[in-house]
Amino acid sequence: MKKLLPFIIVVLIFAGCKKSNNTPADPNADNPSKILGKWKDGSALAIYYTNGKEVYRQTYPAPTTLMYYYEFTSSGAYNLYQSTNGTFSLAGTLNYSLTTSNTVLHVSSGSQSIDYPISFTDNNTIVLTDTIIGSSYTTTGGATVTVDKEVDYDNLVRL
Repeated sequence: MKKLLPFIIVVLIFAGCKKSNNTPADPNADNPSKILGKWKDGSALAIYYTNGKEVYRQTYPAPTTLMYYYEFTSSGAYNLYQSTNGTFSLAGTLNYSLTTSNTVLHVSSGSQSIDYPISFTDNNTIVLTDTIIGSSYTTTGGATVTVDKEVDYDNLVRL
């Protein structure tokens, strides 16, 4: 019996241990609810590449005057509002959905569509990524330089 007691204790210890769920939470699961609401343009960053190497980087500050704002609704409408003489009115409505595990913003109108990879830096900032193949930029000296690719990171900030 003395030899059996340690064995029983070990079995009880292992049987009493609860298995933990080590599956990490999906960081993008809340994106459909986070995107809802009104957003304005924030700062932006454009990075230009030639032969796969960064050749130029341009930062754009947030606009000082609010000329546009965007609204994402729970019905899948993406509304663009434009200011005319300080009064905002609806300039257009597109459809949107989140795809690829809620990491791509799919915007469409009829047969036309575009996809923007998105991420949220917090509940009040969305980063939209846009890649343009075959682009150009103007240097501070005024020269136009053609590049293979431009990647834009546009911030939208919650109103």
